[in-house]
Amino acid sequence: MKRAVLCALALILPIAALQAEPGADTVQGSASAEIVRPLRAQPLRDLSFGAVVVGNGAGGAVVVADDGAGPRYTGNARQGCRGNDNCRAHPASFAVSGEAFRFYRVEVPGQITAVGASTGYQLEVGDLTLRSRNQPELGQGGQLDALGTDSFAIGGTLHLPAGTAPDIFRAVLPVIVSYN
Repeated sequence: MKRAVLCALALILPIAALQAEPGADTVQGSASAEIVRPLRAQPLRDLSFGAVVVGNGAGGAVVVADDGAGPRYTGNARQGCRGNDNCRAHPASFAVSGEAFRFYRVEVPGQITAVGASTGYQLEVGDLTLRSRNQPELGQGGQLDALGTDSFAIGGTLHLPAGTAPDIFRAVLPVIVSYN
């Protein structure tokens, strides 16, 4: 019996706490939730600066544009091959899917470091830029179309000091895609 009375009091006390004092007003608010399709991103192609030759004099850079125009070589950097798709520079590309017409943002670091497989030498990759297929003017994101799809590309600049030793350089490019 004591247990039943205690349980009844436990249920009544919170309700009593919500009763308005004299002269107060009582209103009701609401709570809601919208469940949307999860946002998914899939890498399609890695960012590649291709095969590059850099002389011993001055260093240089390879600029890969996010719109696929290029690459552009500066300083003492030069293209190292022609005609072979495996050694040409190109931007990274990603597919995105989710809730139709929703906006999303993409976060990439300001720079990453590429490390030589045999030398361990490090090269800076900076100036990472992004372009959405559906909304290229948005800069750091995009908008999904009526089917809930879009894609985006990432370009950047590989900085090459003079006398960079021949090697294969690789870097991890972390990409975070989320709804706005």
